[in-house]
Amino acid sequence: MDIAGILTLSIPIVAICAVFGVKALKVLLLHQQTIETIRAQRDARAADTSVADIEALRRELRELRETSTQHALSLQSLLETLDQRVDHLEAQSRASAPATTASENTETVLRAGQVRE
Repeated sequence: MDIAGILTLSIPIVAICAVFGVKALKVLLLHQQTIETIRAQRDARAADTSVADIEALRRELRELRETSTQHALSLQSLLETLDQRVDHLEAQSRASAPATTASENTETVLRAGQVRE
């Protein structure tokens, strides 16, 4: 076989390989594009989910702050009520207790402390 014969045989073979090669390349590129589209959609869903989760956490934190503020105000109100009750009881005990002299107070302190000079 001479060079002309080899070229005449190789041209159709190269043409067939080129046609099937282009089709195979097209299928490969289409597959790659589909994979990238799926990845992009997955990343977008993950981002949307993350944003939704962050918003839910913010909402829960806001509710927690409101609840803690309400509890603090309630506790403050209870403390004020207790303080008023203690003041009232102290005033009643002062009014009902007989007036004592300074010597009686000193004697009481000495007895309580067991200290004598």
